[in-house]
Amino acid sequence: LWAPLLPLIVIDRSSLAVAFSLSASAAKIDSAPASPKKGVVVGVDYYPEQWPPERMEEDMRSIKEDLGADMVRVGEFMWSSIEPQDGVFDFALLDSILEAAKELGLKVMLGTPVSDDVLL
Repeated sequence: LWAPLLPLIVIDRSSLAVAFSLSASAAKIDSAPASPKKGVVVGVDYYPEQWPPERMEEDMRSIKEDLGADMVRVGEFMWSSIEPQDGVFDFALLDSILEAAKELGLKVMLGTPVSDDVLL
């Protein structure tokens, strides 16, 4: 169950055990194995494209250590970062998000990126 801009709560991790790994060199989707961990998985929406890049490490650490979250959901509003010009793709920001999450052991749920101008 989830609501935009609210903490994400997943009741059954095995039913939502899909991790996305997207790289500028090669895009691929890996299915994460079902975790033997039982209970509630806590996650949050995180939009690092809205903040200075130097804050990401501190934000991710706080999400993991202060909140105790297991997962971050990203990507919904970052299409303009992924495709800054028609036909020109740049996955650097997404790669850095995935790497920062991996370093802390956070799972990542990749939302479907949309153009952020739809909010205007």
